[in-house]
Amino acid sequence: MRIVESCLVQPCLPSPRGTLYLSRLHNQPVVRMAVNMLLVYEGCANVLPDPAKTIRHALSKALLYYYPLAGRLRKKEDGKFQVECTGEGVLFLETLVDKSLSILGDLEQLKPSFKQLSFRFLFDTALEDVHPMVLQVNHFTCGGFVVEVTFHHMVHDERGVAKFLIDLGEMAKGHVKSFIEPINLLAQDLKLIEEKIKSTSHSWKPPIYEEAIQMSLIFHSGTIQYMKQGMMQE
Repeated sequence: MRIVESCLVQPCLPSPRGTLYLSRLHNQPVVRMAVNMLLVYEGCANVLPDPAKTIRHALSKALLYYYPLAGRLRKKEDGKFQVECTGEGVLFLETLVDKSLSILGDLEQLKPSFKQLSFRFLFDTALEDVHPMVLQVNHFTCGGFVVEVTFHHMVHDERGVAKFLIDLGEMAKGHVKSFIEPINLLAQDLKLIEEKIKSTSHSWKPPIYEEAIQMSLIFHSGTIQYMKQGMMQE
């Protein structure tokens, strides 16, 4: 495999600047990790003539709505992390693989060779130097390609990444905006919301969580079925 391009893709227009606070859940040590995802596309008559160029262009448009992904993690004085929306960009790589997609074999079985198609941060990389998202497009000789997505779990979960990839795909087809825009509450937005809550006459107050703990719950099939039946009756 040979890397032919490595660059930072920024939003195609100036994006908001500010601080995006992370919840206690997202600050837990257990989510301080990068997750890799491989999307495999076989070569065919309808395949993009230049997948990397198309995806890179779509990425710059998608970052208008997902601009925190173009920022960086920063540690506060209390040891917790937040996202600084700096607009620096998402790391984007393009590689050439001197093999056909058939070399991957059965995609349902995880193989050590898949790691070569993925971007890997060094083990001792500081979180402040980690990109919230990395995209790598791997070209194969058969015309197929593999898009590898690396995302940091502190910034977004699997459902959020799925929403991002759907929008990215639609923009690669030519759409100009997100169908359902994500909500990004910067520090100034949260301050306005807090002031609005204080100015209202109702007595509702947001819940205060003194301490967050981690625990494992085991639900057997019988328990799950019982819960489903209860919800259906509601």
